[in-house]
Amino acid sequence: MVTFTPPDGEFQLMKYRASENLHIPFKVFPNIKDVGRSRIEVRVTIKSLYASKLMAMRCLVKIPVPKYTAKARFDMAGGKCKYDAASNM
Repeated sequence: MVTFTPPDGEFQLMKYRASENLHIPFKVFPNIKDVGRSRIEVRVTIKSLYASKLMAMRCLVKIPVPKYTAKARFDMAGGKCKYDAASNM
């Protein structure tokens, strides 16, 4: 498991090399857009790359938001989502 807090801007998190049997379980597609002076839209698409007969369990995605975030609205196809104002996630 890798846990990190991303810095501002573009960065490289990790490099690794596998000689065989490399099966990445997910691809993450982030899209962040300025919608107004005090509003951003964050869309994160996660695509599973394993067989449809398999199921992932206990997957957790944390998206940090700016410190003074007033509210958050969620629109998702499934699962659960909550905003924790105390931790800005």
